[in-house]
Amino acid sequence: ERDRAGQYVPDEVTNNMVRSRIAEEDCAGGFLLDGYPRTLEQAAALDAELQRLRMRLDGVIALTADPASLVSRMLKRAEIEGRADDNEETVLKRLAVYHEQTEVLVGYYSDMAASGDKTAPTYVKIPGVGSVDGIRDAIFRALGA
Repeated sequence: ERDRAGQYVPDEVTNNMVRSRIAEEDCAGGFLLDGYPRTLEQAAALDAELQRLRMRLDGVIALTADPASLVSRMLKRAEIEGRADDNEETVLKRLAVYHEQTEVLVGYYSDMAASGDKTAPTYVKIPGVGSVDGIRDAIFRALGA
């Protein structure tokens, strides 16, 4: 989650939302988290909560794209949807926040997957460019679905 200035919502707020949601009965058989965790602190909170619930991550998917295409895509979305918070300054701020706080998760989860621990999640990088259907199909293939 982000605020209108492009900063992440505080970890405590996001962690509490996720903690509450994954403890619900309908998540007992599995769940999908989109855009979470976004910081190492969130990853640690998720790890602790999953351990407490005796659950584990099966897989982590990182969608990749070059920064120029991301800026272009977000500015086009802003134009189409009339999103005042998606101006060039905010989009560039979002990318800076990603590089400062989220990019480290690539190493965190890829190292975990490469550790040889049989309980570690599968980690897959997928190009996040192209059609929605094409990206979805690549995700399903990566997860063996």
